[in-house]
Amino acid sequence: MKTRKTLLLLSIVSLLFYITCTTFDPSMLQKKPTVTFQNFQFKEITLNDMIMLFSLEVENPYPVTLYLNSIQSQIYIDTFSLFSLQSADTLKLPKNSKTNKTFAVTITYEQLMKAVKEYYNKDSIVLTIKGTIAFSLPPSIQIAQSIAVPFTIKQEIPTIKPSIDVAHFKIIPPSLSDLKNIVKNINPLEIPSLYNDIQNFCLGKGFPDSISKFDIPLSIAFDIIIKNKTRAMLAGKSMNYNFILHDSEIARGQPTIHNADGASKITCVTTLSTKNISKGFAQAITQKNIQYAMKGNMLFNASLKKTEFPIPFTINQQGTITW
Repeated sequence: MKTRKTLLLLSIVSLLFYITCTTFDPSMLQKKPTVTFQNFQFKEITLNDMIMLFSLEVENPYPVTLYLNSIQSQIYIDTFSLFSLQSADTLKLPKNSKTNKTFAVTITYEQLMKAVKEYYNKDSIVLTIKGTIAFSLPPSIQIAQSIAVPFTIKQEIPTIKPSIDVAHFKIIPPSLSDLKNIVKNINPLEIPSLYNDIQNFCLGKGFPDSISKFDIPLSIAFDIIIKNKTRAMLAGKSMNYNFILHDSEIARGQPTIHNADGASKITCVTTLSTKNISKGFAQAITQKNIQYAMKGNMLFNASLKKTEFPIPFTINQQGTITW
């Protein structure tokens, strides 16, 4: 009985194998899979490069499963060849189906500026991708012929070269009348001298001990200016960030963005207490040279010939504020 079941199973497997091999007509290979460009989007930009996503629709016209084995492509800006890419990942394409395949392209601004003369004076460039997709049939189909399908993508994109600057930095002391209401347990005759010490500190003229004894609020105000250095207009839509000045986080969250004259401006106003200012922070103010770090994410919107491009901007910036 066991022998009969084994023979029956082997017969079914053999029959299925025979059907698979015999029902696929080699003449069907005359009709190759098709590759159609579907979509483009910016995945991310940074201060150094941009990452773009290209989506292809791949159609398998065969009555059997098809496998996408690799994508080889050459990247051009206008007629200038930038570099080549090769992807070896495998994608399974069901019979008689259409499947989307997305691949990423990373280009540095340095590469773009080498490839395009007057890059800063252009608002767009044409990106061309010429490639080939290699396919294979199931191993059970004994056909040695390889399947390779060429494709070409042409996409106009806005020119991008973002920059971040901190401007209009200032430290604002309380007025003399406000100081009189803030400071307690002090001889009123000493308040004018304390007021002068605070003003001198805000001007970078030292941090006397008299200041650190009191909880005196100092307003710190500055603008974060983010702009695109090319002619393409990028408008900031939203942002989530944190900003560290020397060793103190002084701003975070989702600020209001003002777009004007091709720049996105975030105005920051915060308050620090003289009692809590660290020695390092005080020394940096005295030297009028403060290190800052800014991290976050921002969404830009670019318009190009009635097409809107959402552009996510990842911020990881360190710099120095002088005034």
